[in-house]
Amino acid sequence: MRKRLERISILMGYLRDFAVEGLPAPILGVNNEQTTNALVSKTGPQLVAAYPELSHTGNSDCYTETLQSVFFVLDKSLGATRTEVSEFEQYMGLMKLADAILTKIERDTSAESCSPLGGLTLMTAKVAPEGSIFGGWCGYSIEVTMK
Repeated sequence: MRKRLERISILMGYLRDFAVEGLPAPILGVNNEQTTNALVSKTGPQLVAAYPELSHTGNSDCYTETLQSVFFVLDKSLGATRTEVSEFEQYMGLMKLADAILTKIERDTSAESCSPLGGLTLMTAKVAPEGSIFGGWCGYSIEVTMK
C-alpha cells in the first residue's frame, strides 16, 4: 500500500526528469513570478512544468487521489517581427512539441512497470493556446489530470 503523498512525490520526480526531443530539460515552477524569472535568460523553445497538485476524495479508510499538473511548451513572442504567417508557423511548431509531450505522457501512464507513472491513469488532458505569458512567451499549456 502506498503512503498518502507517495504519488505526488513520484510525479514530481517524473516532471524533473521529463525529456522530449527538441526541448531542453523542463523548468519547474510554482507561480508566475518564479517561472518568469527562470525564463528571462532563455532562448528558443522551452518546457515549463508546474509542480503538481493533489486532491483527495473519500474518507481516511477509502480515498481516491487525483493529481494535476500543467506543462507549457513556449517560445519568445515574435514582437515587432511578427506577421500572421510567422506567428502561425511558430504556433504550429510548438503544437508538434505539445503533441510529443502528450504522446510521452500517454505512453508513460500505460506502461505499467516500465515508467514511474505506470501506476497512474491519464484521465484528462486539455491543450490551450497561450499568448504573452511569463514576460512575453507564447505557446501552449497542457493541463493533465491523473488518477
